Amino acid sequence: MAKPNKFYQFISHQKPRDIWTYGIVALVMMLFGYLIASYNQKALELRLENEMLSRNLLAQENQQLQSRVSELEVSEILARSTGEHTADELHALQARVLELEAQLSFYQRVMAPEKIRNGFFIDSVQVTPTTSDNEYRLQALLLQQYSQKVLLKGVLNMVIKGSKAGKPYLLAPGQPGFLPEGRVPWRFRYFQALDIRFTLPVDFIPEEIVFSTAVVKWKTKQGDYTLTVDWSEVFDGSSDESPE
Repeated sequence: MAKPNKFYQFISHQKPRDIWTYGIVALVMMLFGYLIASYNQKALELRLENEMLSRNLLAQENQQLQSRVSELEVSEILARSTGEHTADELHALQARVLELEAQLSFYQRVMAPEKIRNGFFIDSVQVTPTTSDNEYRLQALLLQQYSQKVLLKGVLNMVIKGSKAGKPYLLAPGQPGFLPEGRVPWRFRYFQALDIRFTLPVDFIPEEIVFSTAVVKWKTKQGDYTLTVDWSEVFDGSSDESPE
């Protein structure tokens, strides 16, 4: 009688296609688990970032509130101490309002010329002394009031009227120390700044400044312009230069 064989051959009843299917399913589950873990990690990081941002905003708001409380406390102390500072501040604010109104009026003439008459005009005339004896500096702006900006040109004549040795005296371009090169040519489309230095005679008392020019638009003369200003209204006694 033959002895039984101790070695057995195990034969799998599973088909190769089923093994590949199980492997793919397992791989998909692993990938899905990884994506879920990655999503949870990003969600946690975003939540932490939002919480940190909220905390920083609250800290900034708290700091601003504390600063405001401190300002109110200081204001209360100053208000109790004296009313002089408030009066000075009010006067300064009123002066600032007048300054802003003047600036607004100027820009309105430049930017919104249709609200006033058309043409050429001179604005912001100011005369200040320099550090040299009897020398002055005149500053002004040449502007136009045409809504459609065009090229204007001309030659400006500037005369200073006053008295010398008790008699009427006229200081005109070309005289010694006063516009030796003669009248001032000008040409602009939007505006032009004037900056003129001149010397007055020692015993001359200025009273008014007279500007005059013919206004040429393209190649056609539009008319003559004349402006007279009182010296006292445009003169600023403070020097515009620092001593060397």
